[in-house]
Amino acid sequence: MHEFPEGMAGPTLGAGQPLDPMPACGTCPKAMWYRTPKRLRAFCRELRIITWEDDEAEPVMQCDGREAALALPNDPTS
Repeated sequence: MHEFPEGMAGPTLGAGQPLDPMPACGTCPKAMWYRTPKRLRAFCRELRIITWEDDEAEPVMQCDGREAALALPNDPTS
């Protein structure tokens, strides 16, 4: 698992324009961000769904899965 300092996004999310507002997925260790030529998306490894798309009208701002993932010191199954 790649870990980034608290409050910092990984390289895929960090390579683009800042998100405003920043969704909960932006600092979640369970989020896997990816870009296609036309879109930016986040896949949640906890919920197993796409949780963010660049045209999403209502981004996830709070998530219990994020809080649980941040509470774990290091999850080798991630």
